Amino acid sequence: MRAALNAWLKRLPEWLGWMLGAIPLLWLIFDLAMGAAGPDPVAAVEHRTGRTGLYFLVAALVASPVARFAGVEIGRMRRVLGLLGFAYAALHVAAWMALDLGFYWPQIARDLLNRPYLIMGTASALLLLPLALTSNGYARRALGKWWPRLHQLAYPAAALAALHWAWVGKLWEPRPASWLTVILGLAAVRWLPTTQNGTGRHQSSTKRS
Repeated sequence: MRAALNAWLKRLPEWLGWMLGAIPLLWLIFDLAMGAAGPDPVAAVEHRTGRTGLYFLVAALVASPVARFAGVEIGRMRRVLGLLGFAYAALHVAAWMALDLGFYWPQIARDLLNRPYLIMGTASALLLLPLALTSNGYARRALGKWWPRLHQLAYPAAALAALHWAWVGKLWEPRPASWLTVILGLAAVRWLPTTQNGTGRHQSSTKRS
């Protein structure tokens, strides 16, 4: 059953993941066109793109423990989820710079210096950039053993995004706090030692180091 599921997941085309990943953006565009995005459309664009990016990024991180403990591999869809997370994060940053500040760089610099939550959000996006640029077979072969180490930056990137969300609201709201807890839990699980019944890949890599 598990083998059949993995075989089916591996056959899923990447374009299907991209089409599904575009739904939140199309929904946002529809709401903006219909005047249903709320009293502050700019804030709606910023908030919804940022949160959607975090959701996709966490979904990509969940793939690791699912493969490790359940033996279910989502194949190429994990890469698509990560790239969608970066794409929405980039839209989030672009919306802030363009719609909020009109690409007025002195004000952007002042805001970054005076608002720590903006530093966290920008740092998160910058950490995701090299991951997006190296999310291809050529980069993976070229980087070798450094590729998985580089892509562990997804965990602090996700944590910074959740902290950014929490700090924007000035008060700790349940949703960003819950997402931060999930991310920290996923990071902890990532470095748990593999049991004898597990895949053994983590265990063997520990022996080699």
